[in-house]
Amino acid sequence: EFNNKDPKNVPNLCMVTFTSSIRNWGTKECRNLLRPKLTNAMWGAGLSFHRCHAEINVPVDPYLDNVFDGEEGSRGIRFFTHGYDVYTPHRVLVTHDYHGHQSNPIVHTWGQRGRQDIVHESHWKWMDEIEQARGALSVFGSARVNLLLGIGKEDESLRAETELIRKSRYGLGNKRTFDQAIEFTGINLRERKMEENKCGNLLWVPFEESPNYGLEETLARGYAGEVVEPFVFSPHDAYSNSDPAPAGSDAAPVHVTFSATNNEIPNYRLAGGLVCAVLAVIVRVSTMKRKKDDKHKN
Repeated sequence: EFNNKDPKNVPNLCMVTFTSSIRNWGTKECRNLLRPKLTNAMWGAGLSFHRCHAEINVPVDPYLDNVFDGEEGSRGIRFFTHGYDVYTPHRVLVTHDYHGHQSNPIVHTWGQRGRQDIVHESHWKWMDEIEQARGALSVFGSARVNLLLGIGKEDESLRAETELIRKSRYGLGNKRTFDQAIEFTGINLRERKMEENKCGNLLWVPFEESPNYGLEETLARGYAGEVVEPFVFSPHDAYSNSDPAPAGSDAAPVHVTFSATNNEIPNYRLAGGLVCAVLAVIVRVSTMKRKKDDKHKN
């Protein structure tokens, strides 16, 4: 309610605490920001907007069973290691009446009152592959987040599982290192504490970009870290599994063809210029004819 009164006073999420796992905890006030502010990779699910390739490269982990604490902190660090940055808006864009929502019994019955005939879809075909990979894993929920981020004391017996998690589609990226993430966030994950205040101005951490936003690299990762067929985005070749596999790989690449190449996309700028030129000629001719008619009238 207070933030609604002053849209220039913006809460900047930048601190965490530790419960069963990492949890977003506190904000600092930012006033009169001229542009969105780079944060220390602290991501909040309540206000999140990004390009669709970010959703593909850093998808929600389906193996975080019954997780509340750990979802946001782990995904924020995954975003960072995949080359994505989290920003605080320079204005209050939307607010959430969290406490009022939780205590309001009406919101928990939306979609049910007087509509007993509604059938909600609860299963999709893409979920089958995710469930099939579940058998290769043994750690889920908050414990999985802790393995991924190295929170707390390391368990030698789970080292293999940790490696599977980190190299899976729901693991860490390769654009920035895990050590860079620890330095940038100011969080000592091993000792479960906020070690340095990173709420102020931050230096952006550069990284080397990959073609096609790195989608090929992500889609070549298995759900549970298993080896899968490498993806190749090819705007010129037809879909094919017959091409030779990359060196050192036994799997044939899966080619994904775009619907149009750069050469097939119409040049709207040229077309627009031609239309403007034709209109200019028509106006010119019309103006000259009008002046000629006026001259004869005189």
